[in-house]
Amino acid sequence: MTVEKSHRKQRSKATARRNKMVKSVCREVAGMCNYERRIAEMIKLGKDRRALRFAKKRLGNHKRAQLKRDEVAELIKAGYH
Repeated sequence: MTVEKSHRKQRSKATARRNKMVKSVCREVAGMCNYERRIAEMIKLGKDRRALRFAKKRLGNHKRAQLKRDEVAELIKAGYH
């Protein structure tokens, strides 16, 4: 007898778009955290691996650290100060 896995609830794309917009507004208003500024400085200096290590130490997880490093790098590319 096999038990079927329960599927995650389907989320609408409208809520995802709304959440993305809310996060961007929060980013504009609040700016970057101190540790995010430090990661940005390391990336600007070309020390990507060091930035990853620092992010991992702050966030506690390798995957989260990679995502944060990529997010901050995208902000730099977009001209965020």
